[in-house]
Amino acid sequence: MAASNSGENCYLTVMSCLCETHRYVTGHIWACPPSEGDDYIFHCHPPDQKIPKPKRLQEWYKKMLDKAFAERIIHDYKDIFKQATEDRLTSAKELPYFEGDFWPNVLEESIKELEQEEEERKKEESTAASETIEVTKLMGDVATLCELCEPQILSIQHN
Repeated sequence: MAASNSGENCYLTVMSCLCETHRYVTGHIWACPPSEGDDYIFHCHPPDQKIPKPKRLQEWYKKMLDKAFAERIIHDYKDIFKQATEDRLTSAKELPYFEGDFWPNVLEESIKELEQEEEERKKEESTAASETIEVTKLMGDVATLCELCEPQILSIQHN
């Protein structure tokens, strides 16, 4: 994304107007580049405009936010990790949730994996319980068989 100063100034002006007009106290910026062929921010862009890689886009936002901070358009900014640490978050439910964002996807995948592991654990426990019942039944059958055979075994030994 080869952003010119006029482009950066345009975004700063838009951000400044939004903050002032709507009296925003908090805002969240989702730094995720669009997929190839998707439009970005505004619904048009030059065909030769390059799509930034995630790291470059994050650096661009940081540069823009540094400038906005220096110009007193914003009071502060921080990444999600720093915010979570400062707020001493104890649950993922306390994080901002943006559909399609990195962390919600990680959390959703982790939840799916945990649910799958739990399901497998329950199946293993169920199988183990069934095997225990079968072994117990078998042992009971052996004990019964031994009780039935014991007098004959004893009588054979005495003969």
